[in-house]
Amino acid sequence: MTILNERLIPNLIEDSFQSIEQYSHAIAGLDLDGYQLSRGDFNGVTQLVSAESFTLSLRAAKSRHIQIGHVDAEHVAMIYPLKDLDYIVNGRRYGHNQQIIAYSNSESKILFPEDHEHFTLLINTSNLNNFFEQNENEIFLDSCKNFASNKIATNKKSEITRNITEIFKTFKYLLDHPCSLLAYKDSYDTLFYAIKEYYISDDQTQLLKTQNRERLLARALEYIHNSDLKNLSVSELIKETHASSRSIQYCFSKLLGTTPKKYLVKVRLNAIRKDLLLADPKQETITSIAQQYGVINIGRFKQDYQRFFNEAPLQTLNRNILKHPY
Repeated sequence: MTILNERLIPNLIEDSFQSIEQYSHAIAGLDLDGYQLSRGDFNGVTQLVSAESFTLSLRAAKSRHIQIGHVDAEHVAMIYPLKDLDYIVNGRRYGHNQQIIAYSNSESKILFPEDHEHFTLLINTSNLNNFFEQNENEIFLDSCKNFASNKIATNKKSEITRNITEIFKTFKYLLDHPCSLLAYKDSYDTLFYAIKEYYISDDQTQLLKTQNRERLLARALEYIHNSDLKNLSVSELIKETHASSRSIQYCFSKLLGTTPKKYLVKVRLNAIRKDLLLADPKQETITSIAQQYGVINIGRFKQDYQRFFNEAPLQTLNRNILKHPY
């Protein structure tokens, strides 16, 4: 996997286009020509995330129009309808969550309905070797060709669409909130994992998922153990690791067999126990120490502590009487 650098960080463009020619110009690698079938302007709004290997756009337009698109050599275009509307592609009807795929030097004629929304993912396949193993990009292109010609069926369409949606949201968040290259790398991995889902085996899929979860878990644990535990919450953890709530929950569940909330409770209990073992029983109390870690319900805390360590917090604190006899 290529190590990202400043040159590879995506950039975000948000614009409205009054003509399909303007929209066409904004997406490099995809030559568009369109015919509007309604009065008024093209009145579209598009958000683009552009990087060296891909362009990801979220498109919304009120007008009904025909788009004739030619995909340049060494590119693959994927369109993901987001509304339950009918799209007509080369005479075939496509419904909600049905991807439209065009590959190198192919042409498609698409009738877009009124008030439509869709994602377009344009991939520069000449750069796929940065992300795929040897010969995988050829397998990927063959799969796209088979998919486009309806030679294969897949039950992963909805899942892939959800992945693309989450990736776009993540990229937007990362661009609005400066963060580390590691977070961008995770997003790249997620993007190309979604692409790989077209053809890789279940074993390979599981391996990729595990690797992504392990990396996210490592980042989450590093943040937890370097944070002020008194104020740390699951929502803050989600925000600071640039992950979705579902990703964090699933990551802790699969790799640690617990939830982020329960893990934070255990971390706090261990930190409190350490302080109790070091405390002077004549100078400090269980309540004062526990409150330093954000504990409000002391009764509930004592129950959790007893269950977790098989002794009461007072027993832990009193171990230090011999160390502090006066």
